[in-house]
Amino acid sequence: MISRLILTLNCCSLTVKPLVLSGCSDDALWVPMHITKPEHCTMKAPSVAIRRKRGAVGRASRGLARERRPPRSPLLRAVACTLLLVVSLSCHRSKSVEGWWKTTRKLHDGTERPVLFEFKQSGHRLSGTVRFDWGDLPIQNGIVENERLSFSVGSGFEFSGSKTFNSIELTFHDERAPDQALLLSAAGDEALQLPHYRPPLPSLRAIHAPPAIANTPPMGWNSWNHFHKNISDAIIRGVADAIASNGMKEAGYVYIVIDDGWQGERDAQGRLHSNRQFPDMRALADYVHSKGLKLGIYSSPGPQTCGRFEGSYLHEQQDAETFAAWGVDFLKYDWCSASRVYRPSESRAVFQKMGYALQAARRPVLFSLCQYGIEDVWLWGADVGASTWRTTADIQPSFRSMHQNALNQQIAAPLAGPGHWNDPDMLEVGNGNMTDTDSQSNFNLWVMLAAPLIAGNDVRNMTESTRNTLLNKDLIAIDQDPLGKQAIRTRVFGKIEVWQRPLANGDQAILILNTSEEHQFFRSAWKDLGLPQPKVIVDVRSMKEAGTAAWIQMELQPHESRIFRVS
Repeated sequence: MISRLILTLNCCSLTVKPLVLSGCSDDALWVPMHITKPEHCTMKAPSVAIRRKRGAVGRASRGLARERRPPRSPLLRAVACTLLLVVSLSCHRSKSVEGWWKTTRKLHDGTERPVLFEFKQSGHRLSGTVRFDWGDLPIQNGIVENERLSFSVGSGFEFSGSKTFNSIELTFHDERAPDQALLLSAAGDEALQLPHYRPPLPSLRAIHAPPAIANTPPMGWNSWNHFHKNISDAIIRGVADAIASNGMKEAGYVYIVIDDGWQGERDAQGRLHSNRQFPDMRALADYVHSKGLKLGIYSSPGPQTCGRFEGSYLHEQQDAETFAAWGVDFLKYDWCSASRVYRPSESRAVFQKMGYALQAARRPVLFSLCQYGIEDVWLWGADVGASTWRTTADIQPSFRSMHQNALNQQIAAPLAGPGHWNDPDMLEVGNGNMTDTDSQSNFNLWVMLAAPLIAGNDVRNMTESTRNTLLNKDLIAIDQDPLGKQAIRTRVFGKIEVWQRPLANGDQAILILNTSEEHQFFRSAWKDLGLPQPKVIVDVRSMKEAGTAAWIQMELQPHESRIFRVS
């Protein structure tokens, strides 16, 4: 009989002691074993013992028992391998943050809501998705260093903490509420609460939009930032009239996109109808087209849109055909409640399904993805038939929000170019509490980012400053530059940032931005900005030459920015 089994595993020194079996005789059976040490494993060496009930057994009896018992080596090897595997996996899991984790957070009213985290790690970069009860947002600016991790979500959520043996302890910072301590535990697939039946998704295969549909970043207007769900046929016609007559059409703003809130119900055949605020969508499209403009519309791959209207889930082909029949030219497709029926990792196939449907409907439609940067969309957005894709959380009418969106989009800069554009969200120029200086910097940053210029204000009633910002033809020319390179932040001097973008004719566009709440004086040699002394320096907003000195200097108001074209 087996009297005792001793297993010792030392992860850190990559030492696995042999199995020692002792009992009925002084002999010992050694089973040599080897296992690869999981990286960063610091688990203490465990031991396992199996004992038989003690009793007096004579030496002769023990010898007889030894002769009768069957060979033990294969059984012992199997037991040892199983134990080593369990310990190894436990040791690896104890240090890895990859996978799904669950916790709850407290809302302002004291109620608790579930939160799921899907962590993905590549070197020191931490990415993934946070699934709130209202939807998904990507992990941004994520860093893993040993057992410490930190990341941001959206424009106002910050997380930091550490990994313990079988949990993650995080501090959740929300700028609108006190910090919370969160304890995350490992979660299985059942935590996602996906429906038992889900329709099959297409196998991944690259499909591309015609390059001419978005050779330069699209320009237009969207209803959401100013009107939200309070839209109607009359409002859209009024916006079309304004854009056609106030210089915006001539400047390049050609798409009028009806965001969430136009949807009605489906009929017995499953066809989606507009609500009573939009009595005839085909007639509205004809009116917009008669102004030399194009009509855009909004939907979601989930059962409902973000505004809880009817989504395109299970009706992708039918909706694509309906949009084509109405004369739609642009589709904004928003992830929203897709989080209730799909995993984040399935988002590429989910969007590809609508990409197929749009192409099968045989009407040129600019396909614009809105999923906030989940699953590094900039790596595959062009392969699902899209021309633009959101890289950030929703923008808010504040300097902090639009500046953070610009920073978060830097990781996607190499993927921008003709026919495929990173989208940091719609402009907030002229909205909310944005000052004229904030609005000008919002526009300047988007121009440098080669971003879609989609106005979001009430263009029927604009101040002169807002109008001048949106219609600056020299700034628009930088946004629409055919090289299509996105700017990156190249220098930081305290609260002053320097952004740089190469242009098709060899010029460089340089943005100097004051991110602080105070006046700042800036002075620098061109060589310290990584540039030779220029021959021509032009302040793009005024189109006045700024001299050719070896130095650049200026005073900037809070949040003020200036763009220079340098050759």
